[in-house]
Amino acid sequence: MKKSFKIAALIGFFVIIICISLINHYGPTLGTQLVGKPIYIFPPSPERYGKLAIEIIDENWILRL
Repeated sequence: MKKSFKIAALIGFFVIIICISLINHYGPTLGTQLVGKPIYIFPPSPERYGKLAIEIIDENWILRL
């Protein structure tokens, strides 16, 4: 019983870590497409914020000439 609980807790921990990393990576771009605003779990650095802004502008065809 203890061994199966430990395995289930370990699997659950890894699933949560994977979900957080996926939301952190894809949240800003998918959030703007689905919700209308970026989704951040952790505040981005100024460099990442700039890269994400350029990526969002490029994907949404904003200011495209």
